[in-house]
Amino acid sequence: MRKISSLLNRLNKNSQIIALQDASITLVPMILAVTLLVMLTELLALYSTLPIVLTLRSIYHHFYIFFPFLFTITLSLSLAKSLGLHAATLILLCCSLLFLFVADSMSSLENLNQSTFYKLLPIPLCLATANLYRYFSQKKQLQIIQSNDVSFNIKSNFNYILPLTITFAIIISTLLLMDNLWQKQTDIQHISELIEVESNNFLHIIYLKLTYKITWFFGINPSHIFSFLERPFHAALIENQLAFNNQLPIPNINASGMYFFSDIGGAGSAACLLIAILMFSKSRRNKKIAKLSVLPSSFNISEILHYGLPIVFNPFLFVPFVIVPIILHFNAYFFTWIGWLSPVVAPVTWTTPPFLNVFLATGGDFMAVVIQLLNLVIGTLIYLYFLKMFEASNLDDQLVSHFYQKIGIDSKNMQTLQYRNQHSLTKKIDSENEINTALARIIEGNLKLFFQPILSIKENRIVKVEALIRLEDPDGHISLPTFIDTLTAAGLSKEIDQWVIKTVVQQSQQWANKLENVSISINISPEFLLKESTAEFLIEMQQQAKHHLNFEILENQVVFNERKINENLKKLRDHGIETFLDDFGSGYSALSLLSKLNIDGVKYDLGFARSLDSDEGSQLFSSCINVSQALNHTTVLEGIETQKQFEIAKKSGVDMIQGYYISKPLDAQQLIDYMAQRKP
Repeated sequence: MRKISSLLNRLNKNSQIIALQDASITLVPMILAVTLLVMLTELLALYSTLPIVLTLRSIYHHFYIFFPFLFTITLSLSLAKSLGLHAATLILLCCSLLFLFVADSMSSLENLNQSTFYKLLPIPLCLATANLYRYFSQKKQLQIIQSNDVSFNIKSNFNYILPLTITFAIIISTLLLMDNLWQKQTDIQHISELIEVESNNFLHIIYLKLTYKITWFFGINPSHIFSFLERPFHAALIENQLAFNNQLPIPNINASGMYFFSDIGGAGSAACLLIAILMFSKSRRNKKIAKLSVLPSSFNISEILHYGLPIVFNPFLFVPFVIVPIILHFNAYFFTWIGWLSPVVAPVTWTTPPFLNVFLATGGDFMAVVIQLLNLVIGTLIYLYFLKMFEASNLDDQLVSHFYQKIGIDSKNMQTLQYRNQHSLTKKIDSENEINTALARIIEGNLKLFFQPILSIKENRIVKVEALIRLEDPDGHISLPTFIDTLTAAGLSKEIDQWVIKTVVQQSQQWANKLENVSISINISPEFLLKESTAEFLIEMQQQAKHHLNFEILENQVVFNERKINENLKKLRDHGIETFLDDFGSGYSALSLLSKLNIDGVKYDLGFARSLDSDEGSQLFSSCINVSQALNHTTVLEGIETQKQFEIAKKSGVDMIQGYYISKPLDAQQLIDYMAQRKP
């Protein structure tokens, strides 16, 4: 089972799956409003035949007619966030393609509602469009403006043109081809004749359940597409009703209404999952969704669970969502077959609450209530097993919330967090326990900043200090930030970067005139520089600081995001903010990268310092310095620990050095004392 859990975990962390889940969750407020509308409508229908009832039902009907359009918007937005694309552009592109393709069906809403292709199209359309657009937008040959002499907005807008045009042409051509095949092969009448479902054939029942649940998994209500599959069961119910009224033997076990035993509280037997969450879940978020679903589920309306938890596009919950109804149906079938349970003999509205629905449907058989209760217990136990696996695969949302409070940043949507660095999450961390442990350590202790002096060789003085994060445990012990890689894998590097930058600015304001002619260097992750708003944030922080800030970008990831990061680097350079490529030589190095990035300097990894004792190492470092000088880059060498390394580094022509030979990292007051001692 561990292998199954690991497979499901990797599927659940796939960026496309996460985008699909996020798109579903975005629709929850609208689905909740429509759900309440349905409940109100059904209550009014019990006591009134006023026109308002028809109007309310019409609103519900029209909502699900336009649901594919709404889902296209939310999915485009989610994919844009996941793939780093311009959201408005992708939304307009996907919606335009969908609109153009179904324009012929929009002569009336009913024509649109009857279009099966229209209901199935949004997911493949958005996925294909987003990935194609991303692929072509990364091709430099398709960029109309490659110069950095024009403004960022003008350059970006012009460079959208060719990727958009090519993507549009490919998708629209594919859709026209598919539409032609669809019209020839999938006329709905042809399908209904081709697929004949026999109500008393149990294999056909399994087929029907699988078809419905798989369709639900992709966020599509199957009753809007495959309602023709239910016709034999409606006919079987009519036969049962006639036999019951004439006191004849009931001919059919499987009839419309039998789903009350297998889909308790809504599709997939949502009531079973609801109970499992409310009784056993450790996730506050999941419990909130479950509480919101209690009232609708009592009327067999389960969309809030489907889209809010979500069940749709969720590999963990898809398995029980499919197998639970099949097992529960078999259970009810068995008890009916041996004569303990009366067959369904009366039509009952689908919104009739559990227990009451089976009691009425079986003509008042109390045993039906007992069997439905038994099914509820069985389904809950099955869901519970998969629910535990699902929650074990996710971050502890309470720890994340406390972490945000600890570092003074507003809590974010947990689903958005999943977008961050999905590949690292699946490759480097097999279990979220490591992340939760790191968060717990931070919450229990205190994050602190230390500052390591950097010496200018030419001026023979401290010209810069690097801000370094440390963790102080409850006993006062200071430890290195071993949690950084783990939190980066969890997608929390941006939050750490923000905390460090804001804390540095506060410290700079406190130092004011106590620390003069010194700049402060801050490490930031490449991922942080992918956000369009990052440059503006850093510029604002510089304006608030009393010292000049410069930023070091971790070289071990930057090569994968060169173009987008470069745009923000140019903005910073235009505002006089220097940036350095950090840890150059740590394993991902490419000399060609130095000439491509809008950086002002390079910090060479401590591995170079350790190799200075050998002739080969010193010669290699000197060659690297020559390259940097040719590019007008300021150079820094970290990791200097001995007099010999210091002397060799000086001869190499490096501009600045850093390491324990100069000073260990110091807290704020220690740094002031250290600088006072160095004054001539």
